[in-house]
Amino acid sequence: MRMNLRKVLALVLCAALIFALGVGCSSSSSSDTADTTVSETADTAAETTEAEETAETTETVELSGTISTNGSTSMEKVIAALIESFTAENPGVTITYDATGSGTGITAVTEGSTDIGLSSRNLKDAEAEAGLTATVIALDGIAIIVNTANTVTDLTIEQIAGLFTGEITNWSEVGGEDMPVAVIGREAGSGTRDGFESIVGVEDTCAYDQELTSTGAVVAAVASNEYAIGYASLSSVDDSVVAVDVEGVSCTEETVLDGTYAIQRPFIMVTNDNAEQSEAVQAFLAYCTSSEVADIIANAGAVSTAQTADTAEAAEAEDTAEAESTVPTGLSGTISTNGSTSMEKVIAALIESFTIYNPDVTITYDATGSGTGITAVTEGSTDIGLSSRNLKDAEAEAGLTATVIALDGIAIIVNTANTVTDLTIEQIAGLFTGEITNWSEVGGEDMPVAVIGREAGSGTRDGFESIVGVEDTCAYDQELTSTGAVVAAVASNEYAIGYASLSGIDESVVAVDVEGVSCTEETVLDGSYAIQRPFIMVTNDNTELSEAAQAFLAYCTSSEVVDIIANAGAVSIAQ
Repeated sequence: MRMNLRKVLALVLCAALIFALGVGCSSSSSSDTADTTVSETADTAAETTEAEETAETTETVELSGTISTNGSTSMEKVIAALIESFTAENPGVTITYDATGSGTGITAVTEGSTDIGLSSRNLKDAEAEAGLTATVIALDGIAIIVNTANTVTDLTIEQIAGLFTGEITNWSEVGGEDMPVAVIGREAGSGTRDGFESIVGVEDTCAYDQELTSTGAVVAAVASNEYAIGYASLSSVDDSVVAVDVEGVSCTEETVLDGTYAIQRPFIMVTNDNAEQSEAVQAFLAYCTSSEVADIIANAGAVSTAQTADTAEAAEAEDTAEAESTVPTGLSGTISTNGSTSMEKVIAALIESFTIYNPDVTITYDATGSGTGITAVTEGSTDIGLSSRNLKDAEAEAGLTATVIALDGIAIIVNTANTVTDLTIEQIAGLFTGEITNWSEVGGEDMPVAVIGREAGSGTRDGFESIVGVEDTCAYDQELTSTGAVVAAVASNEYAIGYASLSGIDESVVAVDVEGVSCTEETVLDGSYAIQRPFIMVTNDNTELSEAAQAFLAYCTSSEVVDIIANAGAVSIAQ
């Protein structure tokens, strides 16, 4: 292509010279002009050729070299797809992948024997302190899988814990057939195992019948054993097994992204800050977190943390359309809401904004706790129940419908004088159950632990205890009836630990990190913060809602309330 252009330019120069010579026969002034024209043309041609050569040099710079990756077997489909697409664009780069498990991958990148470690769990404190950096490239649901012959379709976190620890030994105890339970899991060090056990609260207490070394092996084992239960990455589940619902929520890309599916974890790439990365490694890392790979990751069964360009454009178009729309006005009547105290800031902000548009609508809010709110809507004494936990099976079967309006992190809070800044799920469980009675046991000062919590029936308490795996085993020194009361109690007691909705905490207390992850809106939305739950509005299918109540429900799930919910400290599921 370069030689063809030069030929054309040469012809242009020749033509210009001939023209100039012809004109030069008529007058010297014309000759001067022609000379100037020839000079300018030659200069332009030279500049054009130089610019093209520079552009061609830029275009022909290609990446080359070898990149080694090592780690999580759960990430196999995702990493294989990313490698295939990246090397198609960069044929001079070779990328290897050793499916050894998260723990081995992290060890390898620490020791410098691999460029990128792959992990399906967050880094531990010691690993981060050793100079490792984690980059989240996707989110993944850990599906609870059973044999296709099993009639069980839904399990609670508590039932799952019982099945895996051996407290439940027969499927009939959870609504299935009269047959024994066979527990299939991963080997020690597996990111899937670490993620599952920490979220369900069964660390080191599972009674496995088989411990297998890959996700595929677990799926195959469950598929061939009608008594079996296991866990596997969503991206690896196929038609040979059935993924049961958890707390009434299916394990899908959508429920992982919106945070309503409880058992999920990040897919991360781990690099060593002490090791210099090649240009190819840096380019591959950047590629794996770009919008270009969103569809590639989705097709591999995981959920990308980056938006595709098409998705971003669609979102922008939707935002424009929404901006042009208006909230329904001219409504009148009274709407009663009752329930979660954790939702107080969010519901107050939503009520305030909705009634500005509809001054003839009165909305009441009774902060009684999630359990009481659900009872009230069941009995028909309130229009909308408010809950900071998912509905239980019996509640849903009674005709209740849950509408998720936001996500909320449950922060673990301590007094501002406490020197502890990070806790593992295991340490939190120990502190709340009384197994750990002194702060020095978790790196703090030598002082006793005072455990502050919510009353029985609280959605915050139910959410916290089920996620941490301490249902009905907490040794509370105080059981208080509101989020504000817990915050105040912890703020006034240097020995105290408690839990509170992210939207309910302030500077009077400190929210410690959990497994190295801070409780923020960003970490709740991307799923990397472990202790989170939904904010839901509960309605009764057997009760007809007024036009005003229906409009309020629709408003609370629309894109118009995103900033309102965010300003109240929670994370809206609407985009």
